[in-house]
Amino acid sequence: MIHAPRLPGPQQGLSLVELMVAMTIGLLLSVVTATVYSQSSRTYNIESNLSRLQEGGRTALDLIVRDLRMASYRGCNGAANAPSNVLNNAAGYAYNFGVGVQAFYGGGSSWTPAPPADFPVPAGASQSSDVITIRRAETLGSYITAPYPTLSTDPLTLPAGNNVKTGDVLMVADCASAAIFQATSTPGAGGGTLNHAVGGGAPGNASADLIRAYGSNSEVARMSTITYYTAPSQFGVGPSLWRVVNTNAPEELVENVETLRVQYGVDTDTPPDYSANSFVVPSAAVVLANVISLRVSISVRTDQDALATKAQTYYFNGAPVVATDLRLRRGFTATVNLRNRTL
Repeated sequence: MIHAPRLPGPQQGLSLVELMVAMTIGLLLSVVTATVYSQSSRTYNIESNLSRLQEGGRTALDLIVRDLRMASYRGCNGAANAPSNVLNNAAGYAYNFGVGVQAFYGGGSSWTPAPPADFPVPAGASQSSDVITIRRAETLGSYITAPYPTLSTDPLTLPAGNNVKTGDVLMVADCASAAIFQATSTPGAGGGTLNHAVGGGAPGNASADLIRAYGSNSEVARMSTITYYTAPSQFGVGPSLWRVVNTNAPEELVENVETLRVQYGVDTDTPPDYSANSFVVPSAAVVLANVISLRVSISVRTDQDALATKAQTYYFNGAPVVATDLRLRRGFTATVNLRNRTL
């Protein structure tokens, strides 16, 4: 007799061994998935912080370098002759345009040399970081037009689109000389007369005499005094790079910039060969007329802590530095030739 094949019975469940094997496999898969996710998340977090660090460092250094390259700019006059300065308080912080660059070394409790009495850097600025002041003319000035002055006290005439306002501190320069003064009347956007009479607003003109009558090919440009320093951020608990322009309120530029360091490149050759013999920290002993370049270094940290597994050693300002926390840090350095000193 032929028997029909016996069909399997209904599933009654898993054995204990099968259940434990399935649970073990599931647990291993969960652990692997969680580990991969955690590592991917940590890697993304580190890369994101490093990207912001890199961007912040480059931005901060670019801002300082851009102004340094224009320090002491006096049109085609170069730096051979100091400008005539008819401003009141011509030796004050904001108006001493005969000195294109000044740096102050932060020793921890004070700056060296001592800043001027009217120095605008607020009390909260880090004295463990340097301060650098740059005096420069804007690169897009206007050339005076006819009628040209016949006397050194005569007003100047500017063309349309000059953008000069009453109270602006200005420079007029040609290839022979330069003069610093304050506009006491505005020529207007359509062009017209630019006066530089005695008086005016702060600081005002001590004299209306620009020493010479400037003719064609004489440029008028707005002057600026710009100071960079580090101080606590107004948005968080970290440090930032700050800037003061002229006598305006301080402005925060880049977060997480911890330290700013400046070194003077000094040319001590006689006659000068316009090449730095050495780089030195700012001090009262440095002859500013011999400074032909600057080396600027900034250290930037990540906003987030606990990114490193141990305190990082990083290179900054020519030496290794050991961090005091688990943030990531990087040093950025640029050496800038003061081209208006070497023309």
